Amino acid sequence: MMIVQAYRYLLLLLLAAAAVLTAGKGDDSEQRGVYNSTDSVMGSFACKSYQSWPAIDESSNKSKMTKHSGKGTISYDNGDVYEGEFRNAAPYGLGKMTYKDGRVCEGIWKNGKIEYEGELLDGLPHGRGKWIYPNGSVYEGEWKVGMWHGKGKWTYSHGTYEGEFRDGLRHGKGRHIFSHGTYEGEWKNGERHGQGSFKWTDGSSYEGEWKEDK
Repeated sequence: MMIVQAYRYLLLLLLAAAAVLTAGKGDDSEQRGVYNSTDSVMGSFACKSYQSWPAIDESSNKSKMTKHSGKGTISYDNGDVYEGEFRNAAPYGLGKMTYKDGRVCEGIWKNGKIEYEGELLDGLPHGRGKWIYPNGSVYEGEWKVGMWHGKGKWTYSHGTYEGEFRDGLRHGKGRHIFSHGTYEGEWKNGERHGQGSFKWTDGSSYEGEWKEDK
């Protein structure tokens, strides 16, 4: 089970790294060059961030099993209850947190922090969800068997893309804000391809046909 979970986690990290590389390609080159960006495809999420992790409720019988890593239930002294996989008494892996106020946060955890919140299929993101990556980038939108697929929004250190994805890559129609300008139009396998427009930060612009990101 641990090997399978590690493999899934590595797969998602490689996906994020590949997306950063393809984005960097367009951002560093001199680009020239319509899709109207819509509101975020996601609603509000239930998960919350703790300034400090709450203590375990030692009076709870269920909490006694959390002295070791494994799978079970952790009851916290603030009234929150976690059910799922954990390591060193902190959520780690697949799990569900039920907050005292009734909200439920379900997804993939690491060292007590939620990394992915959303729908799952066989332990992988599938449907609607949000993943916060270690490098600070965030993908929020639709997934298919662990890959970005459908409509979504990807925010990273050098820009933001909102639009359509296929198999983990920008594909279809979308809007990408780079450090030097904004592209709106068609994408194919992570590259600008088809009709699109680019507006540079200096006010100049291009609208027309793109092929293989040029």
